[in-house]
Amino acid sequence: MPARLPHDVTRAHIIQAMDAIDRGQILVPPRRKPTKYVVKRGERTYPPKFLICKAHEFLDGTDWPNIFGGGPEANNFLIGLRFDVWDKSKNPPRKVGLFAEAEDDESAFPEGRRLYRFHRQLERDSKIAKLAKDARLAQVGEMLCDVCGFSFARKYGPVGVGFIEAHHTIPVSELRGRRKTKIEEIALVCSNCHRILHRRRPWLSVTELREMLDSTSG
Repeated sequence: MPARLPHDVTRAHIIQAMDAIDRGQILVPPRRKPTKYVVKRGERTYPPKFLICKAHEFLDGTDWPNIFGGGPEANNFLIGLRFDVWDKSKNPPRKVGLFAEAEDDESAFPEGRRLYRFHRQLERDSKIAKLAKDARLAQVGEMLCDVCGFSFARKYGPVGVGFIEAHHTIPVSELRGRRKTKIEEIALVCSNCHRILHRRRPWLSVTELREMLDSTSG
């Protein structure tokens, strides 16, 4: 099961953890000191994974377990929060940019390969997907992403007409042993939003992802 970052941690939580380290309220154990990458703030540096774990204490009082990736995963998270990450193994040290994460469909799914395959089998069920898509066409006349409003037909022309992906809104762990799915449990989404819905654990809901998108585009 792939480990996950505490995505609810914000930039403010990271800064609180930095301040606590600077004041000596949080001590970095020798085994948690950075060996390659550091987060820089002024002249101070901080170990990326340790910083994220400790920042979670300022969210709900618990230290996040040190079980997620320490390279691209942690660095991309911090860069996304507008922090500077440096590679101290270089001479001289240099600031790094976003990393390309090697991640296929199965490794991106938080509940394991077997359950992922079961989930995708349900999502690709032609009958329930077609019923959901037919209902959408009857309602609005075209396929629009439930999250972002993207239209494959508008973007790609005829080749995109009628195309959209079907996403089960019920977690796969709750679907085990239940083969019948209600149309109301299917969301129709573009490929990008579909991947992001599965990016976190627990899954983002369509409403949560729509609100996140609105907040970043406002």
